[in-house]
Amino acid sequence: MLLDTGWQGSASLKCLCGGEAFPPELADKLLPLVGELWNMYGPTETTIWSSIHQVESGGGVVPIGRPIGNTQM
Repeated sequence: MLLDTGWQGSASLKCLCGGEAFPPELADKLLPLVGELWNMYGPTETTIWSSIHQVESGGGVVPIGRPIGNTQM
């Protein structure tokens, strides 16, 4: 929704995205607008993240990453 409103972003932002699979097309649009872009994954019902991956390119599938501290996958 931010992109649809013409949001210009900020290089000082660390963008954390979670929920459904991260579309590579969305990553391509967000990467130039933020300082860092991260894909986070975990049980949606509790909004707890279990894994994390720093997105550096939207080409192909965006991985859910590696387990964060004190978690296993």
